[in-house]
Amino acid sequence: MPVITVQTRFEEFELNDAKACVLREMNEELGLCEDNIRNLSLRYVTLRRTKGEIRQNYYFFAILNEEVSDDLVSNEGELKWFSLKQLDELEMPYTARYVMNHYCSIGQYSDKIYTGVANENEVIFLELPEF
Repeated sequence: MPVITVQTRFEEFELNDAKACVLREMNEELGLCEDNIRNLSLRYVTLRRTKGEIRQNYYFFAILNEEVSDDLVSNEGELKWFSLKQLDELEMPYTARYVMNHYCSIGQYSDKIYTGVANENEVIFLELPEF
């Protein structure tokens, strides 16, 4: 069952709607619409200070519906499917590596949203409660 992750950049009208942003990017970059996936959920928000700016990343996860071909083409670069066991072999951004490691060991077994704050040694995760 393919899981999709998409890196997004917010448009001004999406600043308070991260889901709208990821759906737009998924359509622009992969040609997928919301009907092509299921269980789209925000699972991680990370913060990292680098190169004089604070980078905030939203990590959504979704499952590609069975009737949708996984032979997708991206206009943003090479699209590649891989198993979670292959994560250590992949090149990825600093916080993404920590998010995926946390997801594999903890996050995939819950429906919680986690926040992660990066320092030069690690990303520290906490559950983000709603209250």
